[in-house]
Amino acid sequence: MSKFIIMRNNRTLLNETVFYLTPEQKAMLMVLLAETKSPDSLGTKYDEKEAKDTMQYMHDALLNRVKSPKAHELDVPKHGNKLIGLISGPRTIEGFQQYPNIKNDIKDRIDSMIATANDGTHSKFLAYRRLITNAINIAKSNKISNVEIVAWRTIGRGSPGPNFIKVFSLQGQDFYKLSDSYLK
Repeated sequence: MSKFIIMRNNRTLLNETVFYLTPEQKAMLMVLLAETKSPDSLGTKYDEKEAKDTMQYMHDALLNRVKSPKAHELDVPKHGNKLIGLISGPRTIEGFQQYPNIKNDIKDRIDSMIATANDGTHSKFLAYRRLITNAINIAKSNKISNVEIVAWRTIGRGSPGPNFIKVFSLQGQDFYKLSDSYLK
């Protein structure tokens, strides 16, 4: 049986196909896997399409911030690697403030997802493989599906700030755009 080997020298091996990941793609992949629901998430029924859509919106939010004319006001650093700087910023993504080092509970969750995808005896190993494959494909893409989304928060955590307008909720996350008055 083929196995995933994730993040060895910025390479990903999936079913014996090697995907090379840039440092930015690797960071994005880690965020997507950390932030989306998995087939074994407690309290909700897993929906593969919703998981894929949620990861795409998270991807879009980060890239939209980097590309925004107001990027410097959206926690994007002025110098250095903008995407990795945003991801590792103190207010952006919980547990990623010291990226490439991430909080142990998040790292353990990602490692568990990968282990399950490699365990052919696990009843949901194919669902985990599809989830990770979708995350890799989204992380490698520069395509933005939604140009408005700039933030997400766990449902019930409130808005990221007064200039953020909730657009929709999906998979336990609220997604936000910037208010028209702020963009003027």
